[in-house]
Amino acid sequence: MDGLARELVVRGRLRVLCVDTRGAGRSSGAATWTGWDEVKDVRAACRYAGAGGRNVVLLGTSGAAPFAGTASLSEDVVVGTVQMGYTCGYLCSVLWRGHFGPYFSSPKPKLFLHGSKDEHTSVPQLKSWIRRAPDAAELEVFEGVGHYELESPSYDGDVAARIVAATLRQPERRRRRPLPACIRKTRQDATMRLVPLLCALATTAAMDVSRAREGLVAYAKAGPIFINSAVRARRLESRARAVEAAGQRPPEWPRDADLLCGRWELVATTRGGADLLQTMRDQPALGSANVYQDWSREGDEVRCDNVITIGRPNAGLLSAWTLLAPGTSSSLRLRHAAAVVSAREPLTIDLELDGVVVDGSRPGEDVQTIFSLPMPRSAAGEAGLFETTFLDDALRIARAGDALRVFERVVDT
Repeated sequence: MDGLARELVVRGRLRVLCVDTRGAGRSSGAATWTGWDEVKDVRAACRYAGAGGRNVVLLGTSGAAPFAGTASLSEDVVVGTVQMGYTCGYLCSVLWRGHFGPYFSSPKPKLFLHGSKDEHTSVPQLKSWIRRAPDAAELEVFEGVGHYELESPSYDGDVAARIVAATLRQPERRRRRPLPACIRKTRQDATMRLVPLLCALATTAAMDVSRAREGLVAYAKAGPIFINSAVRARRLESRARAVEAAGQRPPEWPRDADLLCGRWELVATTRGGADLLQTMRDQPALGSANVYQDWSREGDEVRCDNVITIGRPNAGLLSAWTLLAPGTSSSLRLRHAAAVVSAREPLTIDLELDGVVVDGSRPGEDVQTIFSLPMPRSAAGEAGLFETTFLDDALRIARAGDALRVFERVVDT
């Protein structure tokens, strides 16, 4: 959601306030099942944003959208709402139905942004509620887009453009179906050229992090590790964003140092490439290939090793190209010194290559070093900055530039 906030600032010159409700992000407290306490949080944020007589357009997303809608009813500073991925399907109704009726019947202006393939609420379900006050609502459907996909960075620009068009549309450029008068009045008032927009990022309070992370891991394991497809990369990105949003606390150093340390296996990355390793993954007769990260800490020193391990099965001539004896394996280990440059939000660590090690092993024997090549840091250069955006005892999400990496912890047996 940070990307969407930036897009709103750049495209519409809007003032944006992003809020985490209780139990989400850096906010204290605990989330509730029905959202009524979250409504209090959103109302307080609305009053803060509307201080001095400024109007507020309230943006709710996903599971927080019903809470944002309810909060808008009792706050005069809120002149309209934008709802992205509003959740009012059958399952959502079990907990949140009390939020639907009063909000959809309200005459306050509403703009709904919804994916045609939303997994939680179908377009017909949403339209059935919108019919309660059709003159106060406008629906924009993103064809072929799912719930979490719409929330991904890939759609930040498109979503921001539609929000800006709705809030700052010139009167002579209105569509045939004009926006409700309340939003038009906001644009006509010269003192409101900068419209405070309250982004109710309470999505995190309502989402089930376990379900989100299970969906991410299942999708990552179902396809190639090294993703070259733009469509698959976008879908992996949307699932990773869902897990990051659902996380109850961001990774922090040194609090989570012990949690970070250990062996992590790479299950998917949007970096692409590595065709040979992927081919070995797809055809075990050619041998085995695994990619790991080993993190360790001794005192103030932190290290990270990127490890590629290739193995040859006990039988199979196809794997003879590895030049390994049957049943053996060999690893290329790129050793890095690590330095924490940002302790939180996101936890950012700078890796600097300082050595290369090649080792080998046979079944039942210890790993033996074949050769080790130290490298002066000045000669090796920097490996780059890596952000850890989600971390628990089994899953880690890391980012480096535009590349996303999903790791699963390797548990010794």
